[in-house]
Amino acid sequence: MEYLERRRDRVEERLEEVVEAVEPTELQKQLRHVALSGGKRVRPMVTLLVCEALDGNEDLALDYAVGVELVHNASLVVDDVIDDSDLRRGTPAAWAQFGYGPAIVASDGLLGEAFELFSTDERAMQAVAESMVNLGEGEASELVDRPDDETEYMQLARRKTGALFRAAAELGAIAADADAYTVEAFGQYAERVGGAFQMRDDVLDAT
Repeated sequence: MEYLERRRDRVEERLEEVVEAVEPTELQKQLRHVALSGGKRVRPMVTLLVCEALDGNEDLALDYAVGVELVHNASLVVDDVIDDSDLRRGTPAAWAQFGYGPAIVASDGLLGEAFELFSTDERAMQAVAESMVNLGEGEASELVDRPDDETEYMQLARRKTGALFRAAAELGAIAADADAYTVEAFGQYAERVGGAFQMRDDVLDAT
């Protein structure tokens, strides 16, 4: 546990540094409310652990890890608007705290900060862009209708959650300058972990 806590602390510290540098002050306040209000930090941990497994550049991986968490938080802001959820992690959702317009601006701000962190490597940008396409498709599908069978459900789980887990792992491998085969292998593994994570979350919601 201590092994993971040390890495989680590094993510928290770097995340706070990134948010503290945001301007103007009002946007920084909104991003702080969203990004620093807690969370398990599972996705950034995946990035760090994959990079470490491949003996890669942990400082670069840390920036990618924080970027993944920012993308995740941006998606949660939108989720809360869609679901009309008042609370997120025990605190008011961004839209409930600041209003719908500022919440959307906060989501955009989180994405902007994330892509600045990814901009050092074209492969990193591509990995996250692909995950966001899948995430958007998943959100759009869920708005239309709930899945009717296992195949549709698994596709939704892959898009909603698995895709960003995949990106998190791929970014760790990219930070380690791994070859394309290794990046893909870690991505496939993490995508399945993300699907399982979504299934567990849905079971908890239902029970």
